[in-house]
Amino acid sequence: GAKMSGLVGTTQSRSGIVGISQDTAGAWCNIGNSGTINDSFNVSSVTDISTGLWQPNFSSDFANVNYAVVATADAGGSARFVTFYDQLVGSVIIKVQAGTESTVDPDSLSVITFGD
Repeated sequence: GAKMSGLVGTTQSRSGIVGISQDTAGAWCNIGNSGTINDSFNVSSVTDISTGLWQPNFSSDFANVNYAVVATADAGGSARFVTFYDQLVGSVIIKVQAGTESTVDPDSLSVITFGD
């Protein structure tokens, strides 16, 4: 399929290169239910901490811990809650929960981060 260039508008200068400026993702990954990285940018590995707890490890650290984290989980039609914590410059922990608040492994997990 077609790839986006990163150019959002014509009135402002944009880098067009992922991970080079704050208006592009600093890191992203798609993780399969076995913990395998299906595809990624700036993610060196993923640690399977325990059921429902995943830690993407960044290839290049962020400048500080104030980066934004967005995560979603595919659960085959079932509702899942996704949160994050222990946000470090080199990693972040993602928690996936079912409606009962018990942690569960999703079919796949997508994580995107923005920041310095």
